[in-house]
Amino acid sequence: MLVLEEFNGILQTNSEKQWFEELTHCTQRLGYTDFLFGLKKTANAPLESAIICSNYDEAWRKKYDESGYAFIDPVVEHSFTKVFPIVWREDIYQTVQQKDFFEEASAHGLRSGITLPLHGPGGEIGTFSLSLDNIQSTPQTIRHISDTLPQLMLIKELALGSYLPYLHTPNPLIKTTSELYPLSKKAIEILKWCAIGKTSWEIARICVCTEANINFHLNKARHILGVNSRKAAVVKAYSLGIIDI
Repeated sequence: MLVLEEFNGILQTNSEKQWFEELTHCTQRLGYTDFLFGLKKTANAPLESAIICSNYDEAWRKKYDESGYAFIDPVVEHSFTKVFPIVWREDIYQTVQQKDFFEEASAHGLRSGITLPLHGPGGEIGTFSLSLDNIQSTPQTIRHISDTLPQLMLIKELALGSYLPYLHTPNPLIKTTSELYPLSKKAIEILKWCAIGKTSWEIARICVCTEANINFHLNKARHILGVNSRKAAVVKAYSLGIIDI
């Protein structure tokens, strides 16, 4: 069993690289093969703004981001609304989308593990997930998670506390929501009208322009937001804080 002194290395790091290496060392000592540490500055910040530190398979991380799995993954929702850990059991994946996601994650070796919610003193919020190198959850894996949970809880708090200075240090490489999704003022206005149920014809009359012009802006907004329908564009714009209703 790891003792407190062996965790202190996380607090003594001088860079994000050292912090990541130390966290990797501690989690692997506990028998966990991979982890993901994701953190947002505030609860209202868009998911896309989260800082991700992970040694998950790069192909899976790319697939996860491109497919918007953070909006489907039940452990993400759990982390943002609960404070207690959640074990990756099949029964937490309830919808068809979640079950399909679980099967795809399993194919990338992420079938057994645990997620611990992150909640910082300044309203920071995130998730700390760790996986075991097992094809499926067994009584042995559940016992291992249970036996190591006290150490994981301590590691989680030390990792969170020591990472906060990096989170709040301005980083010019991190883009804002408006930079990630550069919608025009016209497109935002149109999405607001769509959100309250107006048709393209009705919005054209309100904005004193042609219906074709409205559809042009909507199509461009869908492309920028990476969605396939008007409804999905409204939902995503709302979830990102681009529009309000």
